[in-house]
Amino acid sequence: MVRGMSSVHPPIPDRAVILTAVDGSSVSLVAARAAARFAELPGTEIHLMHVIEAFDAAAPRACLETGRAMLERVAEESGLSGRATFHLAAGTPWREIIQLSANLQTDLIVVGTHDLNPIEKTFLGSVAEQVVKKARCPVYIARLKNHGRGAPEIEPACVDCVAVQFETRGKKLWCSRHTERHAHGLLHFQMPQGFGAGSNFFQS
Repeated sequence: MVRGMSSVHPPIPDRAVILTAVDGSSVSLVAARAAARFAELPGTEIHLMHVIEAFDAAAPRACLETGRAMLERVAEESGLSGRATFHLAAGTPWREIIQLSANLQTDLIVVGTHDLNPIEKTFLGSVAEQVVKKARCPVYIARLKNHGRGAPEIEPACVDCVAVQFETRGKKLWCSRHTERHAHGLLHFQMPQGFGAGSNFFQS
């Protein structure tokens, strides 16, 4: 390619390429399961990648076998077995992820985050953070769901409201205590079933 020329290729109709980076942790399994949901879309290609940071040149076969076994395990546990193409790379994780993304012309990158504390971020950096900054396509950040550990400015959800949402699969949002007036005073817009476009109602 001549320097300065664009290497961007036009999208191929009915083809969506998703690259998921995993490291064998519980967070990477969350990322792989998210990718599995995206994979339900027609024409989607799933690529599962693992980057070996500490590659042992004296025992390359062992490193590769360990990496491949981890990819197979994650694929099996996430429902991607037999549906994903595996990739192993050695080097700096964020750089290898971005490079493979460019090579594959991906439409989406899925990567997990371990929610490092500020000191860990300073010394270790965050793979997810670097991928978000440098990727040239959308990035989906997967993390373990735990709304109980929100920011200090965010109040915990009402336990009864959450139970109602779970039991009704989202058809009802608030418990009896919050039905008439939501505790946070938020404005919620809903479209009742069977009503026309002009029959919207608001709940505050």
